[in-house]
Amino acid sequence: MAFFTWSGLEDKEADAIAGSRLIQNASTVLGATFPLDVARDAVLAEVMAFMATYTPSELITLQNQLRRLELYKPLGNPTFAIDTNFDVKSTEPISYLNGGTLKTLADNTSFDTGTSKTITASKYGAAVLSVNSSGTGVVTWASGAGYDSEALAIAALTDPGATHTILGYFTVQAHASGFTAGTDALTTGAGGNVATATTYYNAINPNSLLLGTAIS
Repeated sequence: MAFFTWSGLEDKEADAIAGSRLIQNASTVLGATFPLDVARDAVLAEVMAFMATYTPSELITLQNQLRRLELYKPLGNPTFAIDTNFDVKSTEPISYLNGGTLKTLADNTSFDTGTSKTITASKYGAAVLSVNSSGTGVVTWASGAGYDSEALAIAALTDPGATHTILGYFTVQAHASGFTAGTDALTTGAGGNVATATTYYNAINPNSLLLGTAIS
């Protein structure tokens, strides 16, 4: 939208030109044609309503989300798998960005699932797999005690932290007797009540953790 100067014009003349140009610019922005006798305040209200569709804070939030995705992202596929019964590991070396700094994740990097997470019998759980600013693999479990489906477990995942590079996530379906991390093995492992199913996903943004709802 163009900006104009009004030097040398009388108030009435400037007012008339401003009104006409406001209507013309509003027509361009809104994709509609307004007759010149439409009240200026009504046209201005339409323009303001259009501009308020996406608030500055929403656009700032989106920009910051996109910025984070560029500064904290994997540059390869770590191909996650079980690591000695209870934990998860990468099976491929990859490069990744953390705060914009290029780093390397070695193959066979372990992600400790901890010992406190429990999942109700036959229910599902999920956890984000990330690398923190120190290069340590981190497992962040969804907080619920168990979900009725894998999709619901994935939907419950949370952001592990602003300085983490998210590399993927995994899901667990508990044994019919339940699941306790560090005591009951992941699927194909040995120990305790072995999980009925364990599935590994390589993705930087499970469940849109870092990006909000699309705007259009």
